[in-house]
Amino acid sequence: MSSGTTSSGRKRRTTEAEGSAAAASAAAVAATPQQKRSRNGDAGDAIARKAPRIGRMSLDKLYQSALDPLTSIGKELESYATNIRQMILNRRGKLQLQGADGQIEINFGGRVIPVRRKLLLLPAVRDTMLAQVLLHYENAIPVDDKDRRFLDIDPLYAEWLVGEMVIMHRDQQHHHEIALREDHHKKDASFRTYHGLLFDKTTLKIELPDEQQQQEEEEDAHMAGQGQAEGEGEEQHRTLDNKMRSLQTAITEMEATKDELERFYRVMDPFMQLVKPEGGTPVMSATVLGTTVSTTEATLLLLGQDNALAKCFTKGSEGGDNAAVGNETSSSNFMKVVDFARRQRISPRGSVVSIPHAYDQEQLMKDFRSFGLPDMDMYMSLLTLEEMNKVLGMIGKPVRRRELVFKSAAYGFTYTKLPDKVGDKEGLLFVLRHKKYIFGVHMDGKLALPPGPRSTNYFDCPIFFFSVSGCFDEPKKITIAENLQQVEVAGRAGWIENDEHEHTGKLAFGNGRLWLGYRFPAADAHAVPDLSQCHHWIDKTEIPAGYKGNDDQDGSGLPAGDDSVVLDALEVWQVRCGE
Repeated sequence: MSSGTTSSGRKRRTTEAEGSAAAASAAAVAATPQQKRSRNGDAGDAIARKAPRIGRMSLDKLYQSALDPLTSIGKELESYATNIRQMILNRRGKLQLQGADGQIEINFGGRVIPVRRKLLLLPAVRDTMLAQVLLHYENAIPVDDKDRRFLDIDPLYAEWLVGEMVIMHRDQQHHHEIALREDHHKKDASFRTYHGLLFDKTTLKIELPDEQQQQEEEEDAHMAGQGQAEGEGEEQHRTLDNKMRSLQTAITEMEATKDELERFYRVMDPFMQLVKPEGGTPVMSATVLGTTVSTTEATLLLLGQDNALAKCFTKGSEGGDNAAVGNETSSSNFMKVVDFARRQRISPRGSVVSIPHAYDQEQLMKDFRSFGLPDMDMYMSLLTLEEMNKVLGMIGKPVRRRELVFKSAAYGFTYTKLPDKVGDKEGLLFVLRHKKYIFGVHMDGKLALPPGPRSTNYFDCPIFFFSVSGCFDEPKKITIAENLQQVEVAGRAGWIENDEHEHTGKLAFGNGRLWLGYRFPAADAHAVPDLSQCHHWIDKTEIPAGYKGNDDQDGSGLPAGDDSVVLDALEVWQVRCGE
């Protein structure tokens, strides 16, 4: 990776895409280990072999120079394979499926519905998060007191979805799409939430034994055909090129699979249980006017032990009849109250949990308040309370108050929205998320815009970076030298430029260590990047102890997993300090 210096001395990192196509092609084969490396260590040390000696120095050096990249690629492939296998086993997942016969009896939030495994293998269903978790991670799904798998979701949505799968299986000759309807489902906050999570597509494959055997036979036939073609020198050279490309493709696909597994776990972990509870089932239930509603202990714990809603539930799948509750509200409203609490637990960080709607909305809101729940949409912060307290502790001053002043979930990533919401507020905490990585920067000052819309403002300001997840075992503060603690802010229509007067970004922190609104090298020169386009790196001398993330070939740390990424979410908090 190369680097340059702007006219004001700020360092600008460039990416592999800025090199020539020839250099990139050569790097794909010869520059191993790859630009992005993990500090977790290689599992493939056994692959490394000492090359046999020919006896002539020039030939031995030539042989070793050709062998080294292959050995390194082999190590990298084995490391990915070992890590992927361990990730699956750690989540109590199945490495192979035995078949698709039979059914799974599932308790969906209090309503028991048998689901045939064949329904999960329908073409429109098998590549969804739901099919993946039910077929490959059935052992990780909690069970109720009757040993039925339990999914903590709205039973009305579950009943609709299973019904749609049955219709699709029955009418396979006709086109039937499983999608939320505009007239009703898209207006239902619960349906939108669960369909967006469970029916989200995944590239993870579901392969049955007969399908695996067929694939292996096709691969064997392909390799046999290749072997017959290997006769002449030109054919051998072409085959060698193909094999080198195949190795590189294998690494790329392994890395993509690992990334997709991590995304799958981020979405589905709230529905799984890695450790069996000591006290039996984690399922809690309540019965109101003859309707049983179930959820998990984890959902109720978020409400607090003294919460009125939590007190309605007892352990097991058959809650005692709550006659007093039935005198105060309907079973339908009670289900909506419980599901609002449930969605706060399972919704991704950085998302909004919308209030449900009912025919009598005023009564529903009264029920929310009587059960101790807020009667408004809830925003799920990128940081848990514990993580936030640890990051605030890095400031080194007593914190009097914190306030969320900007969130991409509500305002998007448009740059001009940021100064509108932040204004002249001082003490700003930027929290960023890309995949599993949560990181950011704190500046002890205000985001001072320049006087002109097309100019920039460059000023000294005490800052520090931090990493919350993805690189360390716990939140970690990343400090840089005082003379590097600077911020540059572009005007609403302006750009921060590099020394070639190229438009580079909208915000820069720490002498170019973090950029927001960053223009990726391959981007259209006329396109205006939004704040989701991020560029971040930390010098190798600034990396704290315990770092387990990726680094580049210069040894610089990559708190976002790579140097240039597209953010999933962005928050800005005002943190007020003082005695």
